[in-house]
Amino acid sequence: MLDIIKLVIFYNKVKKDFVKSNPFLYNRLNELDKTSVDRQELIIEICKGKKVLHFGFLDSPLLEERLNDNALLHQIIRQHARFLYGADIDEDSLQKYREITGDYNNLIVNAQNFLECPELINDFELVLFPEVLEHVLNPGIVLTNLKELCALNSNAKLCITVPNAFSIQGFVAAMNNFEYVHPDHYYYFSPVTLKKLLTDCGFNKIDIKLYGYGYMVDAPALTKNGVVAICES
Repeated sequence: MLDIIKLVIFYNKVKKDFVKSNPFLYNRLNELDKTSVDRQELIIEICKGKKVLHFGFLDSPLLEERLNDNALLHQIIRQHARFLYGADIDEDSLQKYREITGDYNNLIVNAQNFLECPELINDFELVLFPEVLEHVLNPGIVLTNLKELCALNSNAKLCITVPNAFSIQGFVAAMNNFEYVHPDHYYYFSPVTLKKLLTDCGFNKIDIKLYGYGYMVDAPALTKNGVVAICES
């Protein structure tokens, strides 16, 4: 409780002084905090009836747990998409996935070097890149390649999801001298930085939303779990 009180006092000081002296640093996001969605429900909806290419589909290291619980996003999407193809970098997990599911519509590929894979050019209508961008060393290169890949697939749409730099889970951890972050993450993204990166990599018609899991859907303002971007190449 004491930390919360300190935060409120500090917030009021910042709002009064810093905003006044540095207005160009503040990006008004209007009603974005009121457009929170359920990430899985949104992905299912945009995949319905489409040919979908799904990067990072193995969800390592939780693959077997997700499959046992019928909770692997890739398998859920298969029930709704017209055709689904998976791309991932984890060879061991792919072998396990194939053995368990019998699904061979997939391949091993490096997310930073995939344009030479003919399997990924198949008139896909949607390219999914969920919770992957924060794991790659050079996100700008990856997005530039994704733009070209979308163009090669008859201008497929791109859907990206990333954890939110402003998640309330991260704030609570930071107030207790911890950093809440996956050990394989390189970057943090926010609605503004993700949109700028996509824009500068050539994407347009970028629709940004916030997503939350469970009770986090009701997290205040911009503090939901993550950010969704749906855009065109």
